[in-house]
Amino acid sequence: MADLKWHFETKQIHTGQEQDDPVTDAKAMPIYATTSYVFHNSQHAADRFGLRDAGNIYGRLTNPTQDIFEQRIAALEGGVAALEVASGAAAFVTYIRAILLRDTGATLSPFHAFIFLQGLETLSLRLERHVENTLKIVEYLNAHPQVEAVHHPSLPDDPSHGLYKNTSPTAADLYSPLR
Repeated sequence: MADLKWHFETKQIHTGQEQDDPVTDAKAMPIYATTSYVFHNSQHAADRFGLRDAGNIYGRLTNPTQDIFEQRIAALEGGVAALEVASGAAAFVTYIRAILLRDTGATLSPFHAFIFLQGLETLSLRLERHVENTLKIVEYLNAHPQVEAVHHPSLPDDPSHGLYKNTSPTAADLYSPLR
């Protein structure tokens, strides 16, 4: 990533694609829907599949669209790498992708990586709105005469209020207003 001081909102849009597309000047990440890549010769192919040469080898295992999605998730989580899968796992990213995913087929398609990228770009806004809506519901229910009790950490008398105040305010939407 070009700037480690980027805010969450900037990371969710630009990580992994700091430069516009050099051919089209497009800003949005394209869907690389290819399933195959060119190998210069048989040794090049052997080195790629043998993990001696980094690069794309097969569209369901390595793909530029998936790569950008993983870079953004890693940046947002403060990690060094991320691995997107259709279901399951995470650990040694290269090993998992090249060996386990190849053998199990639990890989995310480039199209689905693109769709996730589109959703990721508005993540902070959607979380902000979830928090606002949750707090409005909590306030409404807490003031309603037919509601006996509302348990939510944003309320001062809630046992989790101290923890709530010390965590990110965006965590509020993770709590159910009624228990």
